[in-house]
Amino acid sequence: MTEEKPPPPLPGDFSESPFGKLINLLSWVLITTVLLFVTALPSIALFFFLHPDEPAALTNALVVALSLTLLGPALSAGMYSARAQATDESPAPFKAFWRGYRMNFFDVLRLWFPACVLIGLLTFAIGVAGVSGLQLGNIGLLALTAAVLVWALHSLTLSTFISMSPGGIARLGLLYIGRIWKVTLGLIAAMIIVAFIAAALPGGIFLVAVLSALICAFLYHNAKPMIADATQYYTVQSAAPHDTL
Repeated sequence: MTEEKPPPPLPGDFSESPFGKLINLLSWVLITTVLLFVTALPSIALFFFLHPDEPAALTNALVVALSLTLLGPALSAGMYSARAQATDESPAPFKAFWRGYRMNFFDVLRLWFPACVLIGLLTFAIGVAGVSGLQLGNIGLLALTAAVLVWALHSLTLSTFISMSPGGIARLGLLYIGRIWKVTLGLIAAMIIVAFIAAALPGGIFLVAVLSALICAFLYHNAKPMIADATQYYTVQSAAPHDTL
């Protein structure tokens, strides 16, 4: 039995007015931010166990890997909710977020978890290179870490909106790094801004949490060309349950 969709709003409805749309948007931002904060709370707590004064500590690598792993499903749910806000006639942010979180949790982790483990190991290698004074090696490891993170975020986004095997998602994530370079540049810009806020500003981690809904909305809208291309050329569109609200 299929669930009936509510009728579209009538012309002149409050929800269709500019003020009504603003209220709906602010409501989405507030509810999604709270949900993202709740689901990302373990990751935020783990960041306080980092030891910046011990860059080569294996503990740091473990903290980075674990905190990023727990963050993946939350980011996926945030982007899923952002899609509902942009496309649904009657957005229900609470319902959309938990639907995305529940539906994509294991699909996202199939690639996100190995990527986070690799990023954790690279974090340890960066610490060792920094202590050893290997500046060129440190720069190379930082670039490799950024590339792995870009691939992981592409794969996470694709896993959220299309249904495909982990191997297929992994290959597409790698392909789209260069195929739709504007999406990659937008993602890199977002990563730089978030890293700057988190590392350079007082209370930066909590500021990132406050902006998390807007960050997820940006990630979704930035990735729309990639999602559309993957859906058109690499999936059977009628069999893409992840892209159905």
